[in-house]
Amino acid sequence: MTDHYYLLGTDVSKSPSPSMFNSAFSELKIDATYYPLNVPADGLTSEFHRLGKESTRGMNITIPFKTQILSLLDELDPSSKSIGAVNVVKFSGGWSTGYNTDIHGITESLRCHGVSSVDSALLLGSGGAARAFCSAINSLGCKEISVVVRDKVRAKNFIESMRNSFPAMRFEVSENHIPKETKFDLVFNATPPNSLSSDLLLELRDVISFKTVVFEAVYYPLKTDLLRIASELGAKTIKGSEMLLNQALLAFKIWTGREPPRGIMERSLHSSLGDVAG
Repeated sequence: MTDHYYLLGTDVSKSPSPSMFNSAFSELKIDATYYPLNVPADGLTSEFHRLGKESTRGMNITIPFKTQILSLLDELDPSSKSIGAVNVVKFSGGWSTGYNTDIHGITESLRCHGVSSVDSALLLGSGGAARAFCSAINSLGCKEISVVVRDKVRAKNFIESMRNSFPAMRFEVSENHIPKETKFDLVFNATPPNSLSSDLLLELRDVISFKTVVFEAVYYPLKTDLLRIASELGAKTIKGSEMLLNQALLAFKIWTGREPPRGIMERSLHSSLGDVAG
């Protein structure tokens, strides 16, 4: 029987994940298929239970379901439990377990660029990727993190949760603006595509220098406004496609117990993103 894997989000039509995983299944001769599935914002519960009754072996969870999925799962691994966000689900014997491979996606991407420690960071956003980022930089010894959110009230749960999970880090929160006269080792954008305002992008120019690492979690478009600005200012940049690949490699291993064919998945990712870019 063919095993089924799914990507659940409200808009996954342009995701390169199906190509990545299906090429890996084909390479290792695993009888499995990966499908993208658009789910209405209020339809996660019914879709999760429907798929769980079929030959579903795993899921990727993306915007806006990374926190909503928690209450539907039987178990959480320690990482996803500590940050309150899941992006990978494994089904085994009727039991569902949640994982967070975004954390690995971030730390591995930083490691590949020679970043092994961080003192201060600027975080844009407060969703699932932002939670994973907090865990990742906590493991790198970060002491201070400035968080820019669009709505402090809506972000309250995020801030309280992260302060409780990572008490060694000091959190400063701003609404729609970046603290003046501040420099950061690392800037991480965890907001949805094309959601950074022109005012915020202008303010970012004042805090980015050639000493800054700018990490963009958005993988499409390939060249975001943030990456363009960072390049102009001589900063080291990390693309969202790197995080996407590294988290997917770990997801594959969690699901199948086998080493993922990195070269195959990386080529498939780049090919898919090139096709989307047109």
